[in-house]
Amino acid sequence: MKRKTMISLALAFLMTTSVAFASKKEQALKCNFRDIKIKKNGQMLSVTREPFIYDGTTFLPLRDVTENFGYTVGWDETTSTISLSGGASGDTTLLQQDLRNKDVMIQQLQNQIKFLKDENDKLKKDLKDEKAKEDDSDDDDIKDLKNDLEKDYEEYTKGKKKLEFDFDLDDKKSELEIEMEGDFKKSDDEWKDRNEDKFQDFIEDIAKAAAKELDKDVEITVKDEKGDKCGEYTYDEGKKSFKVKDEYGSKSSDSDDDDVKDLKDDLKDDYEKYTKGKKELEFDFDLKDGKSEIEIEMEGDFKKSDSEWQDRDEDKFQDYIEDIAKAAAKELDKDVEITVKDEDGDKCGEYTYDEGKKDFKVKDEYGSKSSSKDVEDEIEKMLKDDYDEYDKGKKDLEFKYNIKVKDDEVEVTMILQDYEEDDDEWKDRDDDEFEDFMEDLAKDIAKIKKDTDVSIKVYSEKDDDNKIESKSFDAKDID
Repeated sequence: MKRKTMISLALAFLMTTSVAFASKKEQALKCNFRDIKIKKNGQMLSVTREPFIYDGTTFLPLRDVTENFGYTVGWDETTSTISLSGGASGDTTLLQQDLRNKDVMIQQLQNQIKFLKDENDKLKKDLKDEKAKEDDSDDDDIKDLKNDLEKDYEEYTKGKKKLEFDFDLDDKKSELEIEMEGDFKKSDDEWKDRNEDKFQDFIEDIAKAAAKELDKDVEITVKDEKGDKCGEYTYDEGKKSFKVKDEYGSKSSDSDDDDVKDLKDDLKDDYEKYTKGKKELEFDFDLKDGKSEIEIEMEGDFKKSDSEWQDRDEDKFQDYIEDIAKAAAKELDKDVEITVKDEDGDKCGEYTYDEGKKDFKVKDEYGSKSSSKDVEDEIEKMLKDDYDEYDKGKKDLEFKYNIKVKDDEVEVTMILQDYEEDDDEWKDRDDDEFEDFMEDLAKDIAKIKKDTDVSIKVYSEKDDDNKIESKSFDAKDID
């Protein structure tokens, strides 16, 4: 709705301070000028003639005011008539005011954005400065430690001849690497006559001092003047454990090969024969030393299908394997994995021992009831956690499972929930994607029970007599 603008009859067309009236008489007026200002919607208007007050009425320049409202002003000299035409609609005026309000809001938002940006830039700068201080502090810690080491451990004096070292430190995230370069050649008498035990005590003192200062594990490498490595040593700050990984010419160095050979000899001496079954079982041992565990393979003088294996006394045989695992773990301070094979190389059992938790487990054992139950429980948990739902079709499908573990095969029954074979939810499952789903399931089962075939059958919960899908996977294809 358009609003009409009312203009007071008091508005006069001001040419001078004398006003012409309709009778064409001239009359001198006594007016009051008070520097009167005019605002339109909060905005100041500029005028060509100054407003004034006469006889209690404020007079404004008509042309200046009305043209600001969109009117055109005309003057008829003959009839002394002022005419107004056109004019801005009320709606347009409101819209213009709304736009101005929006402009104010935009400006306010821009000011806020600028303020937040400035605050963000300040925060980034503060963080950068703080990081630089921390880095400087870390650098200072390393420099201080290097100075301390050079002051306290520059010379080793417990051998027949003095050894002198320069230190280089590299601060990693979880450990400190220290390189010590000596003033000798590792083939010279200075190194050979160092007194092995006291030199290792010297290195251990350095490692402990560095670990205490930075609260980190420490790895120390000793090199000769040519840069050839003479020794490697580690210190675990959490376990307070110092180890000689390797030391040139050292009889007591932690030689992995020697330790493994010694352990193999001990196992052969103490565990070559298992005698608690109806018939004696004899084994050869093969050891492989990994970074975090020792792998032991025991090859027997029997076939797993023969009575020697079948009559072994399951519980006592597992105790026998556990004793082997504990002995190996204690000797090398590592986890142990044991695989038992028959004379044909066929796997009879898999066992693990966690040295930290002191936990022995039978992963798999041919013909063992307890082993099958453990495997079955592990498979059921995996299926429940990872395969309870198929979501690649138009509708999600939910399944429950029945598992049967045999010596060379795992049988899986998938029970489709809520739907039947003729329902669209099953028909729209996408055959290729569902086959991939079953194959992934079979592969994960094979990770739990190795060298096993997997057969999968699908039934509906509402019709458990009719099989609606089946798939078999050979061990060689899913291993």
